Amino acid sequence: MLDHHFTRNCLASAILSLLLTVSASAQNNRSFVAITGNDSNTCSAAAFCRTFTRALAVTNSEGEIVVVDSGGYGPATISQPVTISAVGIVASITQTTSGQNGFTINTSGNVTLDGLSLHGQGVGAQGILVQNVGLLFLNNMSADGFTENGLEVAGGSVYVEGSAFNLNGFNGIALDSGQTAYVHNTTLAKNGDAGFLLGSGTAVIVDSSARANPHGFQVGYPATPGSGGKLDLIRDESVFNTIGLITNSALSAIRLSYCIIAENGTNSFQIVAGGTITGTNPGSNVIVGTGVGTLGTPTSLQ
Repeated sequence: MLDHHFTRNCLASAILSLLLTVSASAQNNRSFVAITGNDSNTCSAAAFCRTFTRALAVTNSEGEIVVVDSGGYGPATISQPVTISAVGIVASITQTTSGQNGFTINTSGNVTLDGLSLHGQGVGAQGILVQNVGLLFLNNMSADGFTENGLEVAGGSVYVEGSAFNLNGFNGIALDSGQTAYVHNTTLAKNGDAGFLLGSGTAVIVDSSARANPHGFQVGYPATPGSGGKLDLIRDESVFNTIGLITNSALSAIRLSYCIIAENGTNSFQIVAGGTITGTNPGSNVIVGTGVGTLGTPTSLQ
């Protein structure tokens, strides 16, 4: 006859082993990173981890990663819907490896990044490369010093609020996806090509500025017939660039409302290959300096 005590003890041991296994593989709805953390930890509120890469690995889809204190947390690839937030502190990614991106995003879900500073140091490739995303929300972000773009969107849509994309080798923001971008209260300064490049799709930029770039706001690629899209600029500034506004294809259109286009070195605007630049009525604009091409008749708003 079996010893009932022995049977109960074996059953209890099996249950405990199962619980420990489940616990070891459990994911967090909310993970935490800190400069005092360790990537061997669980990334819980009681056991911080050290890097974004580790935190992403143990965070559920649509979960959150909270940055606890100021410091650098390393480049990372985001492959699930997630929120990474750093509020009231200085949380950064500083590149030391040539050709590496700050963030690479590839997910069909939504991603939110809040309060992070990305520094390319003249060696990092892209501040944020979006290969695919549902909606990307960027709040109070900065990306500077990358050899390519501060932000490149190759697939998906993006909302940018209160951010800065400066001193990058190519463009501050480049939208290639053929979808949509909304940018508000954002600075695009001293990038190597354009402050904002709309390769295709539709973008609305409000209360923002492009300064000291070769091209302030650019729609379409030169000598690429299928490129271009529609860019609405509302209460924006394009100043101290070489060319303030440029359209590069027949599919390229810029519409202005209450904008200031002034003190640009070569031309305030340049219309190439059948593109259009028009104002709105009402919505008076200040355009100072020479231009190439003819501005369209202001669009009447009802």
